Amino acid sequence: MLYRIAFGCLLVVAFYPLFGQEQKSSQQLVEELVETLAEGSDAELDFTSLTEDLIYLAENPLNLNTAQPTDLEKLPFLTDFQVMSLIDYRSTYGSFLTIYELPLVSGFDFPTIRLLLPFVRVAQAQEKSNLDIKKTIKYSQSELLTRVSGIMEQPDGYQPVPDSLSEANPNDYYPGNRMRYYAKYKFSIKEQVQAGITAEKDPGEAFFKGPQPNGFDFYSAHLQFSKIGILETAVLGDFEAHYGQGLVMGSYLSNSKSSLVMDIRKKYEGLKKYSSTDENQYFRGAGATVALGDFKLSAFGSYKPLDANLEASDTTLTGEYGVTSLQVSGIHATPSQLEDKHTLKETMMGGNIQYRFHQFRIGITGVTTSFSNPFTASNHPEDNYQFTGTRNQNLGADFLWTFRSIYLFGEGAVSSNKRTAGLVGTILQLTPQVSLSMLYRNYDAKFQTLYGNAFAESGKNQNERGFYSGIQLFPIKKWKLSAYYDFYRFPMTTSQADGPSKGHDFMVQADFATNRAVSMYWRLKKETNEGNLSTTSPEVAPLVEQSQWHFRYHINYTMSGIWHFKNRVEVSQYQQQSGSNEYGFLLYQDVSCDPARIPLSVTLRYAVYQTGSYNTRIYAYESDVLNAYSVPALYDKGSRFYLLLQYQFLSNVECWVRFSQTAFTQRTEVGSGIDRVPGNHKSELKAQVRWRF
Repeated sequence: MLYRIAFGCLLVVAFYPLFGQEQKSSQQLVEELVETLAEGSDAELDFTSLTEDLIYLAENPLNLNTAQPTDLEKLPFLTDFQVMSLIDYRSTYGSFLTIYELPLVSGFDFPTIRLLLPFVRVAQAQEKSNLDIKKTIKYSQSELLTRVSGIMEQPDGYQPVPDSLSEANPNDYYPGNRMRYYAKYKFSIKEQVQAGITAEKDPGEAFFKGPQPNGFDFYSAHLQFSKIGILETAVLGDFEAHYGQGLVMGSYLSNSKSSLVMDIRKKYEGLKKYSSTDENQYFRGAGATVALGDFKLSAFGSYKPLDANLEASDTTLTGEYGVTSLQVSGIHATPSQLEDKHTLKETMMGGNIQYRFHQFRIGITGVTTSFSNPFTASNHPEDNYQFTGTRNQNLGADFLWTFRSIYLFGEGAVSSNKRTAGLVGTILQLTPQVSLSMLYRNYDAKFQTLYGNAFAESGKNQNERGFYSGIQLFPIKKWKLSAYYDFYRFPMTTSQADGPSKGHDFMVQADFATNRAVSMYWRLKKETNEGNLSTTSPEVAPLVEQSQWHFRYHINYTMSGIWHFKNRVEVSQYQQQSGSNEYGFLLYQDVSCDPARIPLSVTLRYAVYQTGSYNTRIYAYESDVLNAYSVPALYDKGSRFYLLLQYQFLSNVECWVRFSQTAFTQRTEVGSGIDRVPGNHKSELKAQVRWRF
């Protein structure tokens, strides 16, 4: 013990430049992590749940002396080997005495430690205790968050019109105002009890009038108990379920290709509360997980309404209505949108059994989902192998085996129509400086899963075969090199190709970080695939090769511990077959100021961009109010500006105000239809208040 204390003192001196310098705020780190994960997909995903989880960990840091692998895996920037290395260090040398021991843990480089510091602490390990109701008031925390946002200009759908015209064309006008209202209340008792209510009104929806007499259009509530005796988790109300590698039950924010090239294994999460505002990707009911020695048993059930377009079926004489499509926008404003609201009922029952033996884990997941109306097939070739009928069942088996510096994992699944899907992957650490990752997937074109979302190029776990490989190197001090290559095939038609097609993409990134608050990276990313020729004839367009590449240089630096700067230059290029090239570029400057004596934070960005078309669009993550996110796709020609202010009124009251505007140099209007805005710019104002008590 005396040796470790003395050695710890030496570490304080040796690594003071790393730990003693001004660290980034937890909000800044969360934004960087979400940006890294968001860049792997062009889909408009909801990152609210991920953002809230990371903010919660920043405000309630993990104790390095008690954190389990499942706790550390919630930090997406930690690799499997770093998690295992930290646990091994603690088992070998005992509890951490100080965070200054982190550089001694194998595989923990300076950039990783910088990211880790806001999310961890060192405290004495204590024995677990059951929930004591008498101490509820003492240890409970509550939080009330309210937000209002809206477009400053008035789109056509909100213009005042005569009642006669509105009645004649009701879908051309919104019954509500153009503001979005959001409110959330959270209650927690340490990590053992979490409860909350979320409410949201989208722009255009009525509020306490007309079709919305109850105010908000969407309400969500949850109650979760964790780590109480043998009860690992119990959820009531709205919840999520994630098992295995996601073929049967997977998060819609599943692992995708990004600069985190080792992050290809789906981390086990099980059951957890749902507190986002996506009105589709959740379950409503109850579920529980109990731990019995080396076994974990889970059971869950859900019943909820869905938005769907129903049409009379031609195959029955009973007058039954079939589902032609699901409406996933979550907006219920116009009469046509309200007509589809909650027309379909979904019932889901499922369970999972997991067994762990030393370094080996195996799990079995089963799910059955039924609907009040049958899904019918459409005339599009791609839809010929989509789910039809009123019931689908999935059964999957997954495994994870760890041996020294090798992770081997995989999952196989089958659906009601006896079609299968499977994936297998490995992560290897050849040396502390060299790591490899590989993943092979084979998803049958007619495999049907309703809530699966495993590793894939497309958004569906069907009609795909592919092989992914990644490498991460630490060649010399302060440098990190990351790269991946992915090759894939689609054996059947897709929404982009009227026939079998293939593609491949790769990414190479070099990161450099100094011991002072300066970091930068260079990235080259290219994707080549096959798609329909951009033409209106013939009916079946021929397949042609199309390619797109992006080059980016990004730098972060801090001055005087108060001023923070970000600069980025990005260039994009797109070409279809032998056609002409399209180019695009983005240039932005970020400036943030965090005065030490004033509880005020200011963030400013000014960006200019120009692209040949939407094909060369460039995504750029933006700072936003707490628990919110903004990842606009920039295309055409123009500039974008935003200003974010954060002020701490009291120790428990914070306020955010954000103004953003996009200006187009070659347009006289923005948007189309009832969302058209006259002029060449579009602005948004957002205000938020959080009260913790």
